[in-house]
Amino acid sequence: GDWWWYTVCDDGKIRILLGDATGHGAGPAMVTAAIGGVYRCVEREQDIPQLLTTLNKSLRQACKGDYWMTMSVVEICPQSKTLKWWSAGAPPIFILRKNGQIETLLESSRPLGSDDSPTLATFAIPITSGDRLLLFSDGLYEQLTRSGQPLGLRRLQQWFVEHRDAAIPDLRHRLVEWFESLREGPLSDDVTLVAIEFMDQGSPS
Repeated sequence: GDWWWYTVCDDGKIRILLGDATGHGAGPAMVTAAIGGVYRCVEREQDIPQLLTTLNKSLRQACKGDYWMTMSVVEICPQSKTLKWWSAGAPPIFILRKNGQIETLLESSRPLGSDDSPTLATFAIPITSGDRLLLFSDGLYEQLTRSGQPLGLRRLQQWFVEHRDAAIPDLRHRLVEWFESLREGPLSDDVTLVAIEFMDQGSPS
């Protein structure tokens, strides 16, 4: 049940969302479709906590607590060269700096639909030209490998650092090849990756 979207806001900010509904099959697929529809009705909302509260309320009303949805919301401001991240039970995100250092943003919070009022974690960090943002669903690092162990966040971090010079389109192809060479059996979950590179003046690509 993965879903992602992006919006170019009226003030020039760029917003990226990545959600993952619990479970597999038709139920989670319907949840992601419903949340996507609700978001498109309110995507001009500038207050991210209020936006997530609206999504949470819709999910609670529709699913009665039977389905939850983790959600990452990233807001990029090219003018101030800052990135803000809101997490509702979401996996960590990676910030790969131009110099090869990688930062992991992770905070404890609850998924949408699990409580009447969402508990959100928020980060704000500076960005510079050449930095990269890597958003992904948990299906990427929880997939079992041929060794019988999950791929894991540490191995994923190392791979991104080793391939930091790859162009973004090439990065996706290389990641798929690497992932397929390691995984054991069928996919255990949906896998989504959103990779963004910040260019001159903080504009993402």
